[in-house]
Amino acid sequence: MIYKEFDEVEISFRKQGRNGTYWDRGHIVNLKDVPNYYGRTDVFISSARYKSLKEHTEENKKNGDVYKSSRLGVVAGFDGELYYDFIVIDIDQIDTKQVMLFIEHLDINYDIYKEMLRIYFSGSKGYHILIPSTLFDLKPSSWLNKQVLKIVEELCSNVIAFDASLYDKLQAYRLRYTKHSGSNLYKTPIDFQDLSKGLDYIKSLSIQNSMKFNYPEYPTEFMIHLAQMAVDIEKNGGPKRNGDFLEPRENQVNTDFPPMRKRCIYEMLEGTMEHSEDGSPGRMETGIRLAVHFKKEKYGREYTRAIMDVWNSFNRPPLSEARIAELVSTAYKSNYDYGCKDPVHKYYCDTNCFLFTGDANVRKG
Repeated sequence: MIYKEFDEVEISFRKQGRNGTYWDRGHIVNLKDVPNYYGRTDVFISSARYKSLKEHTEENKKNGDVYKSSRLGVVAGFDGELYYDFIVIDIDQIDTKQVMLFIEHLDINYDIYKEMLRIYFSGSKGYHILIPSTLFDLKPSSWLNKQVLKIVEELCSNVIAFDASLYDKLQAYRLRYTKHSGSNLYKTPIDFQDLSKGLDYIKSLSIQNSMKFNYPEYPTEFMIHLAQMAVDIEKNGGPKRNGDFLEPRENQVNTDFPPMRKRCIYEMLEGTMEHSEDGSPGRMETGIRLAVHFKKEKYGREYTRAIMDVWNSFNRPPLSEARIAELVSTAYKSNYDYGCKDPVHKYYCDTNCFLFTGDANVRKG
C-alpha cells in the first residue's frame, strides 16, 4: 500500500428509523479493520482514504450542534487531504452489454486493460468499475476528488452515464461482500466473462456471500499517457500554484552547449534517478520530454530510441528496455508538447539559454 499514512476510511450504515431511512455516519476505522464489516447489510465505505478524518470527526463531536444540521453528520466540513486506491466508476446500467462495451472502450482507447480492472455487481442493478489509481500517478491532495471526477468525465464521455456524486470528498459506496436490503443480494466481484452471461447469471452468483475471488494484480507503475491526462487536468482545473519545479538556475555558464539550442535538453541528457528527496524530476518525467523533443526535431523513431538508450545508461538505476520503448512509442503516437513553461523544463532551465527572457514565468518557447 502506498501513502500508508492515509489509513483511515469512513464506514456508514443505511438504517430504518421511525421516520424512514436515515444514515448512520462517522465511523472512522483503520483500513485493516474493514473486513470486520463483511457479511452485514447496507454497509457503505468511503471511496477515499484519509489521514485526518478521525481527528476532524472528534472535533465536530466536541462542538456539539455544529454538525447536526448537515446530512453528512459528524464528518461535515472536512477539507483535508485524501487519496484513492481506485478510481471508482458507478454505473447504474441494467444492460450488461453496455457495461461490456464500456470496458472494451477503456481497453481500446485508453490501454486500460480488462485484466487491470476490478468489477463488482452492486447487489441491485448497477456495477462498480474500479481502475487502479497508480496508472494515473495520482498524489494525495485536498482537491484530488475533483481531479478524479475530471478523469472519469474524460473516460466516460459520450460512452456511458455514471454517478458523479461519488466524487464528493466524503462520498461512500456499498462495501463489497455486504448485502443489499432491497434485493437480498450481495455486492459481488465478477469478471468480464461473467458479464457476457447476462444479469440473471450474475444475480445467481450474488445470492450467497462468496469471498473466494482472485483479484487482478494491482499495478505499481503508472502509464505515461494516463499520467499525462491527470497532469493536464490538474493544470487546467486544479488550484493555481507554481508547481514542483519552478525557478531557473541562475548564472550557469557552460560553453559546451551549442548556441541556439535548448540547454535544458542537454541537462536532461546527463541522466537522473527515481524521485529524489530534493524533489527533482524522475526518470519517466524526464524521459517523455526528451522523446517528445527528438520527435519535434524530426528525428526518426529508431534514431530517437538509440539516443534514449544512451541517456538511460546514465540513469540511476536505468529504466527497463520495455519502459524506454514505451516512452518512445508514446511520444511518436501522441501530440504531447512541452514548452518552457513546463515544470520539468523549468527545473533544468539555464539563464544563459537563448530562449530565456528574464521572467521565470514567461518564456519564448
